[in-house]
Formats: sequence, C-alpha cells, structure tokens
Amino acid sequence: RDMLDEFRSIIEQDLRMLEQDNQLRLANKRLTHELAVARELSDAADREHRLWLQGTSIAVRALRESIEA
Repeated sequence: RDMLDEFRSIIEQDLRMLEQDNQLRLANKRLTHELAVARELSDAADREHRLWLQGTSIAVRALRESIEA
C-alpha cells in the first residue's frame, strides 16, 4: 500500500511538472512574439526618426547640429 501511494505521489508530481513545463513554453512563446513586435516597432520608429532628421529646413538642421554636438 505504501509503495502504491508513493508511486501515485510521484506520478502526480510528474504531471504537475509537465503542466508547469507547458505553461513555461507558452509564456516563452508569447514573450518571444512580444519581443519581436517591440523590435519591429523600435526599428520603424528609428527609420522614421532618421527620415525626419534628413530634412533640410532650418529647424531640422539646427536640431541635427545640436544632437551631433
């Protein structure tokens, strides 16, 4: 009887570990996706910022020079 209870306990523990592993995999997948989206948004913002700083108006040139200084 004691061995049966011990086996049952081990099996239950294994099932909990498998469920936790599954939850971690799902969280990792979600976070990996969110990171990719954040990188894409950051890259798009950088491209837009670079385009804006390529302007030739006096205000844009002054801002560009103050950033470079």
